[in-house]
Amino acid sequence: MKNTRIILNKYHYILRAISLSDKYKRALNEITADAKSIGCPLPVKGFIKASDYTNWQEQIEKHGRTAHDYAQNVLKLFNLKTNDELLTGRLCMMMFLNVKAPPTIGTIGYSADLDNEKNEVNIKLTFYPWTTKEDFDGLEIWKDVESFRKMLLTPRHVTKNKEWKTFERDLKVYHRYQQLQKQYPKEKSVVHILLNDKKFEKFYESDDQANDLAIVSEQIYKIIKRCRTTLGNNFSTV
Repeated sequence: MKNTRIILNKYHYILRAISLSDKYKRALNEITADAKSIGCPLPVKGFIKASDYTNWQEQIEKHGRTAHDYAQNVLKLFNLKTNDELLTGRLCMMMFLNVKAPPTIGTIGYSADLDNEKNEVNIKLTFYPWTTKEDFDGLEIWKDVESFRKMLLTPRHVTKNKEWKTFERDLKVYHRYQQLQKQYPKEKSVVHILLNDKKFEKFYESDDQANDLAIVSEQIYKIIKRCRTTLGNNFSTV
């Protein structure tokens, strides 16, 4: 289900009544002529691309016109309130975009915001009087959320939600590493000390390559990096 549909409320019938009126057709012809006179012609069937519509609005604003004002002038012809932004917006869609009258209305409004500081995506949902459970169940926002989610600074093993099977073993190694850092603060790297630590050996007893110090050293660096990335640089086990 899409996030828009025709809502049979007062706006639907007001816009429908306007679109069927000869008064509206005359007003639209006058608006088209006025836009053409300032060098900003309107497409016969309205703008297909929203970007083209935006560019057109920027051009007419240079001549003291706005799409909003055009729509409000039409509302005045029908003795309708011009401070109703939803009605004005729907009318603009009907007048200037390639939208059949009356246009569809959003069933659920939503916006996504990327918070780089907290490394998260915040989603705000807006429900209307006409929103139904079916609208909510059929909400289609994942594509937008996914585009934001890809921007998050999240380790690969977290995004794949894969279990860290050696977590307890690695945490013990990381704990010993931090102990040695505290014990030998002047050492640039305590990994070589850890390699000769008898407490460390038991963690690799089942590893056929445990006697190869180069391989074990590489494993230690990977463990340290993963623990720092996951637990945070300031996390201390000692």
